Amino acid sequence: MTSRSAVRTNAIIFSILGLVVALLIHFLVLSSPRYNWIDPVLQQTEAAPEALFQGAMMVLATLGLM
Repeated sequence: MTSRSAVRTNAIIFSILGLVVALLIHFLVLSSPRYNWIDPVLQQTEAAPEALFQGAMMVLATLGLM
């Protein structure tokens, strides 16, 4: 049986390693409260749209458009 090419073996190993590292980073980011889109904190999601709206209204009032 002939041995496989070292380049192909390294490409497979590093592809699998890269996938594992990418998944690890994504799950670490998902576990942070700021970027957790699976189970968001309700206080942050309820306050954010209203704060954004109030900020936009202040900008419009400052520019004299309201």
